This record gives sequence, structure tokens and C-alpha cells, in this order.
Amino acid sequence: MRRRHLALLVLPAVLLAMPAPASAATGIRDLGTLGGPNSTANAINAAGVIVGEADTADGHTHAVRWDRNGRITDLGTRPGDSYSYAVAINGSGTVVGYSSPANAPGHAVKWDRNGHLTDLGTLGGEQSLPAAISDAVAPTLTFAASPRRM
Repeated sequence: MRRRHLALLVLPAVLLAMPAPASAATGIRDLGTLGGPNSTANAINAAGVIVGEADTADGHTHAVRWDRNGRITDLGTRPGDSYSYAVAINGSGTVVGYSSPANAPGHAVKWDRNGHLTDLGTLGGEQSLPAAISDAVAPTLTFAASPRRM
């Protein structure tokens, strides 16, 4: 009798720990990829625009933006780079992230609302990584620079 009660308590806990499938009933939507197996959402702004990264069909990862309707836009990389990641978006749609070549340090970058990329450089080290972007009239960017490789 005691084991039966324990099983009844454990089963709901296990079910709650399982990820919910994407469906209208759960409110979870599969955002899709750029042809590869994975994507990750990292931030969302008040307008419902989501940014993150998605795998491409050729095995790279690119920063992406999903609009309110779930349409995905590849934000691309710096020329010559293979990977990019979007980490934050502000209210005006400016996205910050980083772009890097394969197996080398990356630079903080900014994409404007039209997807134009600006390399933000470093503070003298090999790499820079953005952390956030504000909604101020002149957006400020917080990022850390490190002389060591990732």
C-alpha cells in the first residue's frame, strides 16, 4: 500500500519535469531553424520580437530574429566568419551579439532593425562579448573584453 502512494506522488513530478510539446494548447511554438537541427531563443522585446541563434544546413550557427508571426531572419556574420549569436534586443529592434570565425575569438556586433551589421570591435583584447543593450535614444551597449581565447 505504501509503495502505491509513493508511485502516485512520483509520477506527477516526473510528468511535470518533462518538456511540453509545441502546440496551440501549451502556448509553445516551434520557431524553426535555418535548415539545421537546433535553434535557441535568447531574448524577446516588448513587441514580441525574439532573437537567438539557429543552425544552418551547412553546419554553422547564425544569429536570427523571429518576428511576432514566427518568421525567421538570418542576421548573418561578419565577412569571413562562420558563426554568430544574438544575445539581446531593445525596444527599437536593435540586436547585439557576436560573430566569430571557426575556432577563433569573436567580436561584439550590432544589427540595426534592417539587419545591417556593425562590428563593435574590442577594448584592446582578442575578443568582445555583448551582454545587453538599452532602450535609450542613443543605445548603450554593455560588453566585456578578454585577452584570452574562448
